Amino acid sequence: PGLVDSPPISIISAPLFNCLGDRLELFIIPVRHPYWLIDNWVKNDWSARIGKDPRELSLTYNHNGRVYPHYARGWEDRYDECSTYERAIFMLSINGLKPNELGEDIFSSSHIGKMMFIPFENFATDPENYIDNICARLHSSRSDLTSKIMKSMNVPRKLPKNYLDKQKIYISSLFKNDNVSKEYLDIFEECVYLYESSYME
Repeated sequence: PGLVDSPPISIISAPLFNCLGDRLELFIIPVRHPYWLIDNWVKNDWSARIGKDPRELSLTYNHNGRVYPHYARGWEDRYDECSTYERAIFMLSINGLKPNELGEDIFSSSHIGKMMFIPFENFATDPENYIDNICARLHSSRSDLTSKIMKSMNVPRKLPKNYLDKQKIYISSLFKNDNVSKEYLDIFEECVYLYESSYME
């Protein structure tokens, strides 16, 4: 899916939409490929920081004297048994969101119209249309600072040849070392498929 850090986008955005109303003109949702998100999640040890690190903003709850992330509710025993990467995979599958999943049972049509998904890979290589769209929707324009920030972030950039295949091989090796089960491998592959079919075709 179009993957974002937890908590789910519906939880984050609802208070903003309700409080700001018409003053909220644009809600940008940056998303990135699961191959990089899961690597970042584990390298930064976010799972162990849940409920402890003030920079980790997942919604949590207490169960039998332990703190769990919101997405573990109902399967705490399995969560405890999961390997590091299996936990990360489940987090990605729960918190993923694609544009076509923005049903009006969760968001109003006016809210949906204010959302903009920006895939990292597309923005990094070809940011112009995104920036123009943002400026138009905010009734704004670029400034000298826009170019300075883009240059400092190396945008636009050319992604390395076969970067996706190389990252896939790298992640597969990490999964193997962590003894990730077939069940979670299949879940992860579904996340990859949904992201690529939503943002990379």
